[in-house]
Amino acid sequence: MVLSDKAKELLLVACGTSYHACLAASYMFSKMAFLPTRPVFASEFVSQIGKTVSYGSTILALSQSGETTDTLAAVTMREFQAATILV
Repeated sequence: MVLSDKAKELLLVACGTSYHACLAASYMFSKMAFLPTRPVFASEFVSQIGKTVSYGSTILALSQSGETTDTLAAVTMREFQAATILV
């Protein structure tokens, strides 16, 4: 995976077991890409992080089934149009 040159932060959005994978991935991205990385529960993303997402944000959404409602809601919000979204 190649992150955009505009990426200033990486937000890893997931639920359940996928969130635990995001925790491990956040350490690797921080060390290897020297990029601020935050794992976020998908259910909390819209209310707590959503308004801080900007042009320099990259959102990586993980879901085991591909149908997790909270994760899909985080990806489809209109306010994130300026962010890079990886699914």
